[in-house]
Amino acid sequence: MHTKVLASLVALGFAAAAQAQQKFEVKVAEFVGAQHFMTKWLMGWGEKLEKASNGRLVFKHFPGAQMAPPPAHYDLARSGQADVSWFLHGGTPGRFPLTELI
Repeated sequence: MHTKVLASLVALGFAAAAQAQQKFEVKVAEFVGAQHFMTKWLMGWGEKLEKASNGRLVFKHFPGAQMAPPPAHYDLARSGQADVSWFLHGGTPGRFPLTELI
């Protein structure tokens, strides 16, 4: 009986360790090219977060509007297709009318 309990505890320990090491992919959509300063900044930001998370976060970048054309980048984040999306409200005419007042 004691061996079954011990085996269960060991199995739970391994499961907890495996879950603690689970990696999460963070998809980042950028409408500008890979050489643009904002893409480079986002890549550096992702590298810092990867390091701070001890590798649990893994950033995958999609520069150059690979995921969608620029006007659709807001929807990428809203729908969950991308975890992070960089867009400009000026590139989405009609979507944010109050910002167009300026």
